[in-house]
Amino acid sequence: MFVLSGCRRRVASIESSISTGRCSEALQALNAKKASRKLEENTDYLRAVCFLAESRDIFKARQSLLEELRLFPENVDARLLLNEVNSSARPLLMPPEEVVKSEPLFGLLCDALLDHTMLTWTRLYSLYRLVKEVCTKGTHSSALIECGVSGGGSVVLMAVVAAHYSSGKRRIYALDTFSGMPDPATFDQLDEGGMRIPAAETSWGCGTCFATEENVRRLARNFGVEDSVVTVPGLFSDTLPLVLEEAGSGGVAMLHADADWYASTKCALECTWPAIIQGGVVQVDDYHYWLGCRKAVDEFVLKKDHGGSLLLQNVDNNAVYFIKP
Repeated sequence: MFVLSGCRRRVASIESSISTGRCSEALQALNAKKASRKLEENTDYLRAVCFLAESRDIFKARQSLLEELRLFPENVDARLLLNEVNSSARPLLMPPEEVVKSEPLFGLLCDALLDHTMLTWTRLYSLYRLVKEVCTKGTHSSALIECGVSGGGSVVLMAVVAAHYSSGKRRIYALDTFSGMPDPATFDQLDEGGMRIPAAETSWGCGTCFATEENVRRLARNFGVEDSVVTVPGLFSDTLPLVLEEAGSGGVAMLHADADWYASTKCALECTWPAIIQGGVVQVDDYHYWLGCRKAVDEFVLKKDHGGSLLLQNVDNNAVYFIKP
């Protein structure tokens, strides 16, 4: 049982809404704060309180608390509540024993990085296997790219696996606005029971998934891969051409697109595809979650797959991957 009364809250109007059972109203106000991109301590902490009070959703609450602590690491209330939430959530998020036994390195990385990513263990394990495969088979001159970095857990996992299995140093590019999600467009919706909900009306719209470059660099430094992880701030349309130019003739061995929105996913796929080497791989997060992301992938595959050899393979009920023939 989560004892919300023990958590000190500092935003009076939102406290009042929560305490009187008007959590939906409070959450709307907090989401608007996120969309404004004005960093204010306790915004994500209070979002977590709303998720717990309204729907007892420990996973949404956990992500909000992780975001709060990325931005305000000294927030004691958020830290205490995260510890309580993690006691219930983390056992459900860890890989099964047989996976850990077969890939001990993955087990260690998953345990250490789980509080720095929104990805489930299944999607992290898919990244682990795919990076291991491309690094074992290919030359170390081909880069890895992640479009949509957030807390940095998945890109650091990619970098550690690449360092372990590559024959030489390999660049891993981490592209993000580093100021939260950009504005969604018309196509960016959730399908919930046949009802299409615009992304802006969800709790994961503009301004969410916020992390700074320093967050990611510090995490990379803690895992000894700071020299291979290159953070690139900005919109993909502005930064990808420069990254691909720097990657040069070695091309790209793998793209992890965790961009959520239609335009962002479309840009990541179309810009990067010409540089992806034969046998290179693309993993797309949220294909089965955000309708705009799915639309971008489906359009891309339809456009590129004239021979029928571009096969989408499910990672889980969220992500997909495909290999360049």
